[in-house]
Amino acid sequence: MTERQFEEFLRNAAQDYNRPPEGTPHTEIWAEIDDSRNGGWQRGQWREAAPWWSWGRGIAATLALWLFPLTAVAGGAALAINHWSGDSGSEFSVLAADHGHEGEQHGECNDVDTRVAALNALLQMDTEQAMPILMDVLERRDACSVELRRKAVFLVSQHETRETVDILLRAVREDPDEEVQQQAVFWLGQTSADDAVTALESILQGSDDIELQKKVIFSLSQHGSSRAGRILRDVALDSRAHEEVREQAIFWLGQEGSSEDAAFLMDMYKEIDDRDLKEKVIFAVSQNSDRDGDEWLLSLVRDMNESVDLRKNALFWVGQEGDIDASELRELYNDAAEFELKEHVIFVLSQFDEVDAVDELMNIARNETNADLRDKAIFWLGQSDDERAAEFLAELINKPTR
Repeated sequence: MTERQFEEFLRNAAQDYNRPPEGTPHTEIWAEIDDSRNGGWQRGQWREAAPWWSWGRGIAATLALWLFPLTAVAGGAALAINHWSGDSGSEFSVLAADHGHEGEQHGECNDVDTRVAALNALLQMDTEQAMPILMDVLERRDACSVELRRKAVFLVSQHETRETVDILLRAVREDPDEEVQQQAVFWLGQTSADDAVTALESILQGSDDIELQKKVIFSLSQHGSSRAGRILRDVALDSRAHEEVREQAIFWLGQEGSSEDAAFLMDMYKEIDDRDLKEKVIFAVSQNSDRDGDEWLLSLVRDMNESVDLRKNALFWVGQEGDIDASELRELYNDAAEFELKEHVIFVLSQFDEVDAVDELMNIARNETNADLRDKAIFWLGQSDDERAAEFLAELINKPTR
């Protein structure tokens, strides 16, 4: 997977974690995001890394601001708080105020926008001042605090202290709101602390919630430490783990791009019988740029003991990644005994822009003894922009009959 593709993937992942409610003003939000990128974030919170990684984390963090009102910039928020409380020294007391109505619905909650504005302003505040306020918010359980707690989880992650991991872990274990739990898991993966991995592992082992476990797998993949990688490999191999969780672990191991993970996945393939898991391993290996992975996939295509569907799968992903040329495809075509596999080689050739691929398709159309395979090659030549393909088709049309 290229950096651009992975950047797009991370953008989509961030959207899944922070998807806004219906009716959210998307245009205005993206304008706010652009403003924040162009100078609104002065704290230097984001980890220095490759551009795609920084963007991935940055967009996830900024998308969390979907939950904040667009007018809630620091200065405006402070004015709103002071106006609401009537006390310039109230120090965000609005956030800790007890509603006194445990059962009231969101529509009946008073001053929600002001409270949200106050939370947003905490992002600009000194950590020692902000954290006690955020912890108080996360301890609340009244109905009107749910939205505040969801936002507080993000803000806690941006004020990294010795307590940050413990606070996020407590939110996962004790908060009754599912979204608060999932947000806390997500942001645990974005913290640089080593004990975040311990926290994530404990969630993985202690929760029966499959969706939450999948979120933990994603967060472990984002942490980037060797220990997080080992946990992902353990989950991938664990036959007791839910299949969807194992699939997620396999997928993210493929995105790591290390030769160690590629070797692990290739060895794992031999140990599993489940076809779906095997398909996930094939895809994961294809995402690694290691030439050993390409050779392994080609060996799988040639393996007569493997099912035709899995061999086709391996061939497809080798072709998609551009890690095979027309001459290798010709050899695979000549060696293949199965009609389905030959048909798939023709398709993979049709996806290549190179001149040699068109030559191979014309060769098949001219010399293949199986009429169905010849027709397949002719069909795909009709999709080609190569002038020689048009000339070849004209030649076939005008060929004298015997």
